[in-house]
Amino acid sequence: MYNRILIRQIMQRGISVIPKSVNPDRIRENFDVFDFKFTENEMAQFDLIKQNDRLFLFEFGKNHPWHPWKEDLKKHYFL
Repeated sequence: MYNRILIRQIMQRGISVIPKSVNPDRIRENFDVFDFKFTENEMAQFDLIKQNDRLFLFEFGKNHPWHPWKEDLKKHYFL
């Protein structure tokens, strides 16, 4: 379900979407985004979502040299 919301929102902004899945049910679901459209108000709500934050901290790899976030991880965690 969430994949449909994200795919539709991106498509409505005029951006090409190339979702990846090997699961036949999810592939079908990813194409099932043409039966609804977000209103201008709903699209504006997406713009209010705080960006550059993470849902997952990746603390297990914080000391790895290739870890992408060197600053305080909890500073960007909003759940």
